[in-house]
Amino acid sequence: MTDDEYVEYHNAKFAEIPTALLAKAVVVFDKYLSHLKDDMGRSYDRLGATNWFEYSFGHHAFGTYVRNLLRENGVTDDMVPTGNLDDYYVQMLEKFLGVR
Repeated sequence: MTDDEYVEYHNAKFAEIPTALLAKAVVVFDKYLSHLKDDMGRSYDRLGATNWFEYSFGHHAFGTYVRNLLRENGVTDDMVPTGNLDDYYVQMLEKFLGVR
């Protein structure tokens, strides 16, 4: 994907997230990731939307951790339109950080 396509894709997927589900994800992140919020926010500010995820959180282990954290706390794959949290958890993190 080009940078523009990447941003467009993530914007489209963000728009699909049910409002109540997004709020629930933010609560989960606030409970379990609040100690990382400032560092993640600075990383986002430094790298921008197109590079933030890949550079900071694109490693499979962290993505798996975040998706499992959501699942263990009631935000499951069957609650998002595509049935796959892979398409939405980055945008949920961005909402948590206040950049969306």
